[in-house]
Amino acid sequence: MMSGISSSTMKKNALLLLAVSTLALTAGRFSSFSVESGEQELDLGTGVTTMPKGGVLVDNRNGLRLEGSYIQFKQEEFIRARNATLRGSDGNFAATSLEYAFRGEQLRLSGVRYSSSAVKGLTSNSGLGLLAENVVVLKGNVRSQDPQLEANTLVIDTARNQALVLGGFSYKDGQSSFKGQRDDSALLIEFKSRPTATTKVPADVLGRLRSYANKL
Repeated sequence: MMSGISSSTMKKNALLLLAVSTLALTAGRFSSFSVESGEQELDLGTGVTTMPKGGVLVDNRNGLRLEGSYIQFKQEEFIRARNATLRGSDGNFAATSLEYAFRGEQLRLSGVRYSSSAVKGLTSNSGLGLLAENVVVLKGNVRSQDPQLEANTLVIDTARNQALVLGGFSYKDGQSSFKGQRDDSALLIEFKSRPTATTKVPADVLGRLRSYANKL
């Protein structure tokens, strides 16, 4: 087990985790979406529009494109999609289900997969984007091929440039490697001018970020 270690390779790969979470938060802000394609059924009583055969929603303001085999939405309230792909300029999120709530600005995903030219094979059972708080939580079989990560839970705070790995984990980035085998194991990655990682997590940081993990 190693702590407080950094390298140029670690800097590149650690920053990719921050980029992924930033995309997730940006992707959740469907500030002005429109239907590009797909059959629509509007329920006049509820105001809910259903696209039973799927379709495409676009948000040109944020450069986002949501595709799904089934989509349901209500203006200024929610968007739900199955077998969804969320495309942005920095990469693509795929999920078996996606739900965005305008109130509270929360993006919930299940069966999460992320891909880009820089990040390979990032997956998790579920994800939560807390847009107002600039926090992304990934939970359940969190995996990444590059950097090499296996974890139960990953919490990323883009406002403070921090990521917390919780529970049993293994993490390898360049010459740095870390492993935790206990339920209370933790690894803190901080994205500074030279990103660092340590298993000695300050109590206040651990408590704050762990509280977000409990929301998923």
